[in-house]
Amino acid sequence: ECFESAYPKLKKEFEARLKSFKAIERTESRNAASTGFREFLNNADTPEERKELRLGIEKEQHAKALANLPEDWDSDDKDEFLVLSHVKKKHAKKITDQVSAMFSWLNANLSYVGRDEYVRRPIVRICKDTEEMMVFQSGTGWSFTNIEILTCHDNSGWSNYFNGQINDRAFTFWFNEKDRELYNRIPTWLKVGVDNMLTSAKLKGSKMVFEPDQQDKEALRDANGNGTIILPSVMLRMSVDEMRESKGIYYQFGAFTRYLLAGKGSKDKLSKGLVREYLTHLGDIIDEENALEEANGGSDEDDEPETEEEEDAAFKAKQNAWKDRADGIAKAVFDRTFDDWSEKDWANLDKAYLRTLK
Repeated sequence: ECFESAYPKLKKEFEARLKSFKAIERTESRNAASTGFREFLNNADTPEERKELRLGIEKEQHAKALANLPEDWDSDDKDEFLVLSHVKKKHAKKITDQVSAMFSWLNANLSYVGRDEYVRRPIVRICKDTEEMMVFQSGTGWSFTNIEILTCHDNSGWSNYFNGQINDRAFTFWFNEKDRELYNRIPTWLKVGVDNMLTSAKLKGSKMVFEPDQQDKEALRDANGNGTIILPSVMLRMSVDEMRESKGIYYQFGAFTRYLLAGKGSKDKLSKGLVREYLTHLGDIIDEENALEEANGGSDEDDEPETEEEEDAAFKAKQNAWKDRADGIAKAVFDRTFDDWSEKDWANLDKAYLRTLK
């Protein structure tokens, strides 16, 4: 957004630089690893076609990572992922078991998300320490060809942080593979709630256990005791601005999300399957928006500001655009999900949730 707002003033400079480029005939064909997200969307219309493209990228990224593997690193090609490790085998197994358990939990509990989509076998890269991890992390933002889950052996006393980070990266990778657009449009309460839930989740045996950490337990107990707890009937109707003004709201998002996905709410008659219904409606709304945009011929490039006053007005409008979009889609999903709920239903949900906090 910052780049877009500056573009009108820099346009002439960019165009002058572009004149220094010239077309050169291609002598080598592109491989799967060089295929970007745009090609994936434009040339892969079915889950089968997308799987074929993903498999090609997966194979080439694995081969590239192995070819560039330093001599003192180990590799282990597993059914679920390729492991590249610079730590002892015992610690590497602990991390890969956790990633595997997260994938198993996701496949069992969110199987309806991108049901027919293939999830590439990621590269789980385990560095010896945080310094080494930062070297690999530098410049590796999200891209369609980046399939690494990067972590390290904790040598700084922040084991809980790194534990949560592994959960979050496994979750994000899996969800993006299944439905990236859905993941990017999840309303704030649920996305923040999932982040909080994953932060304290731990591997016990072969399964993931989702429990709040001690700090969150105490905060929830205090909020429940002094009457500052935010009830689901209020939480799900909050705007982005209201969330910002509510102290301690984020760990409360985590508590309610945990209740719905991994706690008693996942089995309660009233709230069982609620997240699934919520995300299904979100997916429908996204599909409708995309169909409308396609019918209207996409975005209108002729609406660019021409004067400095128009440019300033456009910049101010963009500053709040993301908030308005977030509030808009959250309300639309809410209306569809709870259109048949009565006040009694909301009261029962609030009571059932509060009982789990005592």
